[in-house]
Amino acid sequence: MRLTREAILARLEALRCQLPAARSVARLNLVQKRRDLEADLRVLDASRGLRDLENDFVAIARDFGRRERISYSDWRDLGVPQVVLCQAGIGSGD
Repeated sequence: MRLTREAILARLEALRCQLPAARSVARLNLVQKRRDLEADLRVLDASRGLRDLENDFVAIARDFGRRERISYSDWRDLGVPQVVLCQAGIGSGD
């Protein structure tokens, strides 16, 4: 199950409250959980940024590609996923 950003932040806050009183192995486990949650948060934020970029691309790519004579194959050669091109209305005939 993937956690939401809010759930990760809530768990991080709970860990921050528990850490001062924790001793030895319990403290070590809390520190590791904190690192894991912080890593999950970075991944989540990075994927959100990618979605925003894809949405921006979808909004302008078709007109830009036509104007600049960029073909479907050109986009694919640059690594643009097929599903993103489809969302932008760019097909293999373009």
